[in-house]
Amino acid sequence: SYAVPDARAIGEAMKKAGSSMYGSVEVTSVLDDKVTIENLDKVFAEVSSKVHPRDVFVFFLAGHGKTVDGRYHFLPQNFRYEDETSIVKRGIDQDRFQAWFAKIPARKSILLYDTCESGSLTGDRVQQRGIERVAALEKMTRAMGRTVLSASSDDAPARVTRSSPSSASETLG
Repeated sequence: SYAVPDARAIGEAMKKAGSSMYGSVEVTSVLDDKVTIENLDKVFAEVSSKVHPRDVFVFFLAGHGKTVDGRYHFLPQNFRYEDETSIVKRGIDQDRFQAWFAKIPARKSILLYDTCESGSLTGDRVQQRGIERVAALEKMTRAMGRTVLSASSDDAPARVTRSSPSSASETLG
């Protein structure tokens, strides 16, 4: 029940903060049942045609995430669990996100994941702490030009289970 309000609040805050620093700030919202692989394929294609290398790209994702065999998967609102293979088959995996981000030409990106178990995106294992973690994140940021912030470690919930499922994605270019 917080994903959509959080996405809208972040989009508005970015617009407000960015309006004094940039010529324009565009927010593309993809909410609830629109957060599907097929629709996000279209949205990323559209956004990538508008974003330039000098732009700053911000991506916000809220909802349910799950780590399977060390790999992150986002579970969209229409996800239905059938058996132990459902998450891998029907979730949106980190390779898919990476392919989408590769289409965005911005040299600076911030990726915000407000989901359970999103720490697996950055290799945030419970035992990896302090200087090791900071060094790993700095190396990844330099290599990718992207900063990733996750709401939890690779095996922890971001917050208590919600009473009604909700998904949201915000991209700013």
